[in-house]
Amino acid sequence: MRAKVVPDVKRVTLHGHILENVKRGSKVYTDRYQSYRDLHEDFDHATIDHAVKYVEGRVHRKGLENFWSLLKRGLKGTYVSVEGKHLRRYVDERVFTPTTSAVWTTTDASQPSSAQSRVVA
Repeated sequence: MRAKVVPDVKRVTLHGHILENVKRGSKVYTDRYQSYRDLHEDFDHATIDHAVKYVEGRVHRKGLENFWSLLKRGLKGTYVSVEGKHLRRYVDERVFTPTTSAVWTTTDASQPSSAQSRVVA
């Protein structure tokens, strides 16, 4: 699992980080967030629309949802007040804790804080 705080979740930003960290041709499963469009050009990209279903064959984001849930729980409960300048340390700690392996972003319906919305893996 790799996760990184990014300045925004725009297409060009996310694609740049994905291209740096994922071997071209790899299977990449995401939700239907607009910034993930065109990943099929470099990857075996499949999406899942959570408005319709949560799993379709091997395509799901359950591991990601677990990672994101644990990170948010720590940020809101354990650490309470998190400054953006320290966010990467909290993300690194969660990545270090064995959980799951997947590609994810902050399109969660719970609307993360501005600091949390800059986290991508």
